[in-house]
Amino acid sequence: FGALVGEAQLRAAYPLWSAGRIQTTRWVSETLGGQAEILVAPGITPFTPLWRVTEAQNGEIASCDHRPLWRNLLRLIPHERVKNGAFSLQRLFACISEEEPEAALANGQYEMIAVLGTNSVADTVTLARRVEPGTRLFWAIREPQGAEAELRHKLQALPEALAPAFGLMVSCIG
Repeated sequence: FGALVGEAQLRAAYPLWSAGRIQTTRWVSETLGGQAEILVAPGITPFTPLWRVTEAQNGEIASCDHRPLWRNLLRLIPHERVKNGAFSLQRLFACISEEEPEAALANGQYEMIAVLGTNSVADTVTLARRVEPGTRLFWAIREPQGAEAELRHKLQALPEALAPAFGLMVSCIG
């Protein structure tokens, strides 16, 4: 089918092969026949109920449900998710939804927005995009173990007729 040969950090073109030959393009494609299922497992674990944003400006949220935001998030982040007294913001997401977290995750009716930063003095959280007051959201942590467990559960839930003969996994850092 095709493969990369080389390192992604190299600035020079790296060779690709398809059908047993080196290709001059930087991509290869192949049409796969049969039935295909797409399973997405973002591996997120919600740790708050559905909140309503009550104070926000640009991408910065100051309060949800009339409570200071960052102080409340720090209090609610599960302690077992904090490593050596620190928590990586790269794992924290606001999930926009009109549904409670469990229902939103089950039917895919949510939008994940990355956290860009926090301000402990102003008690705010800055998101990757603007969120207006009145927006409903829940907060979640993204974890590799969660993605693995979620994907395993989805694969086991497939009907016997759809048991996969093979799979392609695309990993992403979010």
